Amino acid sequence: MKYVVLIFLVILLPLASAAKISLLINQSYTKDGRNITLLDINKDKILVCVNNEKGIVSKDKLETVNDVSIDIKNIYTDRIRAELKVYCTDCKCNSDCNNTLCSNYNHKIQEEIKKEVTAKAIKSNTELIQANTSLNKSLLIALGIIIVLIIILYFLIKVN
Repeated sequence: MKYVVLIFLVILLPLASAAKISLLINQSYTKDGRNITLLDINKDKILVCVNNEKGIVSKDKLETVNDVSIDIKNIYTDRIRAELKVYCTDCKCNSDCNNTLCSNYNHKIQEEIKKEVTAKAIKSNTELIQANTSLNKSLLIALGIIIVLIIILYFLIKVN
């Protein structure tokens, strides 16, 4: 029985391990085929790039960017402390690993937040329009059914 528990713990230990790191702005950390670069810092959010995929991560909120779970512990003016967990066991570094797509642009977190808010607003408006369209279709169908029922009642009353 002791061996079963020991084997179970040995199997689960790598899955639960998290890297506790400290990153400066424009500094990178590589783990398990994922390159995490800190692009910018705000008072409660950071802008990161993970293998050429940008993401905004809020403090005290566990978020995942490109298979990397990021839990920010502290945000300072020029650096952060965070815990990282990589959920990609067979990942290898390739051309995406150098984060060139993210580093070729001048990133400011405020601009990225505005882009994210705008994208969410557009998506929300699109969903609202789609919901209104389906509601209008439902109302037209209901109106059609009511008109048919009124016509049937008219003929039933007229015949009697």
